[in-house]
Amino acid sequence: MRRKDRELNIFSMSALDLFASALGAFILITLILLPYYLKQGPQEEPVPLECPVPEPIPECPICPTPAPVPECPPPTPTEVKIADNLLIMQMSWSQRADVDMHVKTPDGEYSYQRVTIPGAPGRFTLDNRSGGTSERPALEIWMAYNPTPGTYEICYNLYSAGNARLPVTVGGRLDKPHGPVILPTTQLRQTGRKQCVLKFSIDSDYNYTQISPR
Repeated sequence: MRRKDRELNIFSMSALDLFASALGAFILITLILLPYYLKQGPQEEPVPLECPVPEPIPECPICPTPAPVPECPPPTPTEVKIADNLLIMQMSWSQRADVDMHVKTPDGEYSYQRVTIPGAPGRFTLDNRSGGTSERPALEIWMAYNPTPGTYEICYNLYSAGNARLPVTVGGRLDKPHGPVILPTTQLRQTGRKQCVLKFSIDSDYNYTQISPR
């Protein structure tokens, strides 16, 4: 018994010949045109770069120099005279002794027994009777506002030596608007004996004149 032919023939031999011929023609044309695709065109010459020319900077106009202004001398200040109308006398020492300050004025004598005088401008504002130390000196202060014109004298008196070793060294100063007067240190060696250290005068315009020491 004869078997059936099971082969599937989609294309006939004539169709295969047609496809093969077309493929061969395509390959042939590609080989002919290939050198033209690889060939490069002519290169363009580079264009030179031009640097920009800087713009000129405008020059500032020269201004004329102003004429110098004449300088006038400053006015001479009027001399002002300050009245010496405040006196402050201080006495200080650094030993355990009782030292008194006496201030002789045209109104009378001020002391520890007479700290003020009725109607007079002066007065004792501080009186020390126990003495002092080097860390905390003792002070006695007398002051007068608008002092009475006349002659003044400052004296020291060692009232009691206490436990202090003699001599007792005392210093002092007179403060006033025209400047202080620093008194030299004084050695007190004997009780009950006054030692006057400064003498001066005050006139009606409160001008200070030192009489002694010179």
